[in-house]
Amino acid sequence: MMKKIKTLALAVCMMTAAGAVAQTTPEEVKSPIVAEKTAEWYDNQTKAWGEVVKTDPNNENAWRNYYQAAFYKRWYNETDSTALTVLAEMKKAVPDSYIYNYCAFREYMGAPEDTIYAEKAIARMPEKMGYDEYNTWLAYYAKENDTRRLADICKAYYESGQYSPGILQYNYNELQGMDEGGIYIGIGDAVLIPKWLLQYGKGVHTDKIIVCAPFLFMRNYREHLFQQLGIGDAPEPKKPVTDTESGDEYINLLLDTIRRKSGRPLYFSPLGSTDPWLDNLYNEGLLLKYSDKPYDNMAVKRRNVEQRYLLEYLRESFVPDNWTSGNRLSANYVVMLSDLLPYYKTHDKARYEWLMATLRGAIKRAALPLDMENKYLKMLDK
Repeated sequence: MMKKIKTLALAVCMMTAAGAVAQTTPEEVKSPIVAEKTAEWYDNQTKAWGEVVKTDPNNENAWRNYYQAAFYKRWYNETDSTALTVLAEMKKAVPDSYIYNYCAFREYMGAPEDTIYAEKAIARMPEKMGYDEYNTWLAYYAKENDTRRLADICKAYYESGQYSPGILQYNYNELQGMDEGGIYIGIGDAVLIPKWLLQYGKGVHTDKIIVCAPFLFMRNYREHLFQQLGIGDAPEPKKPVTDTESGDEYINLLLDTIRRKSGRPLYFSPLGSTDPWLDNLYNEGLLLKYSDKPYDNMAVKRRNVEQRYLLEYLRESFVPDNWTSGNRLSANYVVMLSDLLPYYKTHDKARYEWLMATLRGAIKRAALPLDMENKYLKMLDK
């Protein structure tokens, strides 16, 4: 049976934790990808850490948490300017520090001066760093096509043991389903950074090309990519890129050029936009593969599930994962693989029972609110 995908996978959205209680005790501020918090919590932490830096203005850890609380508070209100205020205060207190230049780089990423802040921070980089800092520098080196420093930081990050094992496992399975030399197109920390970590930190699937779609707007990045693929120069936009629509058109022009000239298999993450490619995308399990011609993609999906994906961790894992997103991502297995259940129910009863138990384990691992858990459980009954 040939089945073309017509709908995207349900994105595993971040959900706000309920019932946060206002408090003034300063706590470590982690990314919402690691630990969900409310806007109120980030506001309280901004105030709490603000008091700490008043009494200890040279405390870089306090400045880090102060800025990050303000930075993540802005996720809930894009017009919030607290992070800029914190950065101005930091510039007065510790202008030549690692933490000021690191935070300035994050604040002005994409601006002409971002490289200056980045290199000043890197020159002062501490030996030990947290998730946000590793992520930031890993993405910076990837954007700059600095494979030497990218390899170094990926190895250090991977060996630090900080990264979510669940997210690494999910991304490993995505790579497992790709053909040799395939090109992966994605957007977002949870589907790009772990793939670079696996490639450079663990040394697996190094034949795959990982492309961050938004980086294609940067001339140096796209020129290096086209050189790496041996397909000549990147085309210029047909019209000035002035808004989202013209930007999307240019990205799609670049991707189509890569597809035609490289001859490599092209895969898209289902956790992002796939317009205008959707009519030529086929669900092979966790990824969507481009094809000009229809083919039996369900057979490929069964092969991936039966032979390539490592799924036992969904049923029983002995590695603690305290990342909220690492657990929530497990629910996407249900979205992408539950349509195999009817086939197995008819043709392979043992495989049906195994996959059903595995997907139920994925739902349990996701630790969803009850209403969402029931929604995913219903997908298994179709």
